[in-house]
Amino acid sequence: MLAFGITGCGGSDSSNEASLTKDQFINRADAICKEVQESVPKEFERYMKSRGLKSYRELDETLAGEGAVAVGVPAYRGQNEEIDELGTPKGDSGEASQFIEQYEEALDEAEDDFQVLLKPEVGPMKKVAEMAQDYGFATCGQTATS
Repeated sequence: MLAFGITGCGGSDSSNEASLTKDQFINRADAICKEVQESVPKEFERYMKSRGLKSYRELDETLAGEGAVAVGVPAYRGQNEEIDELGTPKGDSGEASQFIEQYEEALDEAEDDFQVLLKPEVGPMKKVAEMAQDYGFATCGQTATS
């Protein structure tokens, strides 16, 4: 199976649920990330079928990269929006906001260079994953290859 990207997340100064503790924020964000992590491979399979491909073995790097951008970038942007709506947890000194900004920048880079998603263990996605793990996420921030 082809894996790409990271399961990222973050938060901002949104006020919908700004009263969440950091642990509550992490648990809810990880649940959102898990949902996206499970949906992206299914969406990628639909993408492949729409191009007449029956197996991952039929993919070359260009097709894989185009699919990663077409499926992954919108999914991860939507994920970030959902997590952003959770608001900044109590006691957060800006780490969640910095994380989501960094993640959005990495997705911008992925639109220009699909290698950013195909090789998440290096480059901007690695930095995003490290930020997420340092924050305390269990699911969010995992590279697809971990």
